[in-house]
Amino acid sequence: MTVPPFIPQPVEIRRNVTTERYPVMVGFVRRVSLLHFLSVLCVAGVAALPSPWVDPSVAGWATLGLLVALSWARTLARGRRVEVVVSGVILVAFLVALGSAVRVWIEDGWPLESLLVGVACAVVYVTACGRDLSYVGMLVLSILVSSGLIVAGGIWLRTPGLTLSVALSLNALYLIFYVYDLASLLSRRRLGEEIGAVADLYRDVLNLFGYLIRVAHHWRRHRIWLK
Repeated sequence: MTVPPFIPQPVEIRRNVTTERYPVMVGFVRRVSLLHFLSVLCVAGVAALPSPWVDPSVAGWATLGLLVALSWARTLARGRRVEVVVSGVILVAFLVALGSAVRVWIEDGWPLESLLVGVACAVVYVTACGRDLSYVGMLVLSILVSSGLIVAGGIWLRTPGLTLSVALSLNALYLIFYVYDLASLLSRRRLGEEIGAVADLYRDVLNLFGYLIRVAHHWRRHRIWLK
C-alpha cells in the first residue's frame, strides 16, 4: 500500500543545482544573492528618482500585472533556456514598476527601506561564509544584525515606535521568505540560470496563494481528510 505524502512534492527539474558538487552549489547561491541585491538596489534607485505623482492603484496594478507575466513566462517555458531570457526582459520592466510602487508606498508611510537593510545583511553573510553556508545561520544572523541596525537608525532618526515596529516586522517576514525561497529554488534551477532564479525570488510571492490551491488539489486527488 502506497501512502501519499501529506503535502505535494516540491517541483524539481533534471540536472538541477542540488545535483552539483557542494562548492558549485554555494557559488550559485552566492551569485544569485548578489544579483538579487543589485535588483533591490535598482528598485531603490527608481524609488529615489524624482518623478511626477503616480496613482497608487496604477502603480500597484502595473506591478502585479508584470509579476503575473513573470509567473506565466516560467510556467509556459519551464526547463527551456528561452524562459531565462524572457524572464530577464520582463524582470527589468517589473523592477521599474516596483520602484514606482515602492516610492508611492513609502510616501504613504510604509517603512520599506528596512527591507534593503535585511537583504544587505543576508548578502554579507553569503559572501563571508565561504563554504560553510547555512540557511538557518543566514536567517538568524541576518534578522539579528539587520534588526539592530534598524533600531539604531530609528533611534537616530527619532522614528515613532509604531513605525519602527512595522519596519522590524516587515524586515523579519521578508527575510524568512527570502531565505526559504533561496533554498527551495535550487531544485528548480540549473547552472547558468541565475537571472531566472532572481526572477523566482520575486514571482514566488504569488506561490503563497498558488501553493494553497496545489495542496487542496493534492488532498482531493488522494482523498486526504476525506472518508
